[in-house]
Amino acid sequence: MAIWLLAIYTMKNNFEDDNRVIVDMNVEGMSWYNPNKTSDLGINSNLSKYDFFKLMLSSLKAALTIAAIFSIALIIFVIFCLKVWFKV
Repeated sequence: MAIWLLAIYTMKNNFEDDNRVIVDMNVEGMSWYNPNKTSDLGINSNLSKYDFFKLMLSSLKAALTIAAIFSIALIIFVIFCLKVWFKV
């Protein structure tokens, strides 16, 4: 418990603001909304076609890997149900 409190105390006292915007809170409907304010999140979206293709390919590989893991888990569960649990 003491280590946990020490970690929180250290995090609060060693905080340094680097002025990066993670999420723009200038949202329509909020009391502080300013329609004239420009949103600059510091994101560099000037990707070449090759970089964009590699990004999409990597995203597709990650999604298919996760889908394959869930599919294999579902197949194993169904086999378990049929052979062990229900004893068909």
